[in-house]
Amino acid sequence: MRKKGIYLGLLIIILCAFLLLRNNKKNNIADYNSFFEKKANEFYDNEDYKNSVLVFSRLIQLDSTKGDFYYKRGGSYYVLYNYQNAISDFNKCINLNHKKSKSYYNIGFIYRKLNKDSLAYINFTKAYECDTLNIDAKAYKEFLEHILKKNKL
Repeated sequence: MRKKGIYLGLLIIILCAFLLLRNNKKNNIADYNSFFEKKANEFYDNEDYKNSVLVFSRLIQLDSTKGDFYYKRGGSYYVLYNYQNAISDFNKCINLNHKKSKSYYNIGFIYRKLNKDSLAYINFTKAYECDTLNIDAKAYKEFLEHILKKNKL
């Protein structure tokens, strides 16, 4: 039942986009992208993460250089427990120099959840190196440093 609602919602969005483009042929591509970006952000802000992933994926197909698309899709994947795709998207943000500290932090947080403390430590360290004002990254880095040293003994 939930899947039908998701597909119906996307069908309505696509139909609205088609009508918008048909009625305004002058900046079609810009209007199309703007419409989908607005919808993706609405889904994300309203915590509708399944639809958020779908629409941000479409936007990424249209423009793979916008780090914010990857960042929000990565956050959506995280909430949906799709950690590998979340890590992949946050790594793409890092490669695009978009929210590097936050992306490293999010990757560290995922690895911490997966009990991969060495990988979490590396990412929290990088997050702190990118932004020394990121006190949460510093705290996790120091905490994991203590845990990893304790485990070596």
